[in-house]
Amino acid sequence: MTILLMRNWSYFSPDTCIRNIIVPGVIRAFSEAPLTGEKLTNYCKAVNNMAATKRMGFLAELFEKKGLNSFIRFAKDQVKDSYNPFDPQGSGLVNYNAEWKLRLNISKEEILDIANKQY
Repeated sequence: MTILLMRNWSYFSPDTCIRNIIVPGVIRAFSEAPLTGEKLTNYCKAVNNMAATKRMGFLAELFEKKGLNSFIRFAKDQVKDSYNPFDPQGSGLVNYNAEWKLRLNISKEEILDIANKQY
């Protein structure tokens, strides 16, 4: 199974893409990609990675992506008591997002800046 994140991007396997969702290029791709709630829900079910589901739900909500309300509801239903880092490789700033049970070791402003940055 493959997923095309952007027209100009190569194909990624879902688990590779999801595990690395925090990579700046992938944050930007997620913000721009024409995704549907059904597709994202199916990918998350196939990969079965709670942390990745929470990260993508958080991003979908932060970016106010149209058409992803069903996915956001699905992702919120998957949230359990344990917290996961937003960026597993990151350190430093840590704010806790109780709704998504994420340790935000990168600020929302930085995420939005990455999404809007022109390369």
